[in-house]
Amino acid sequence: MCAHIATNTITLDPWGYPILPSDDLTENQVKEAHKAVRACPRRALFIETREFED
Repeated sequence: MCAHIATNTITLDPWGYPILPSDDLTENQVKEAHKAVRACPRRALFIETREFED
């Protein structure tokens, strides 16, 4: 279900498991990710933020 909401962010492998990007997300991808997290019926997704040091 999450991959159908965040089509530009989440893809599915051949078995239907979500594949998430390992790179930083664009602003639009972040918005999609938040929608997918809220819609996930199993609460299997969460958003993790990273802090960068100078």
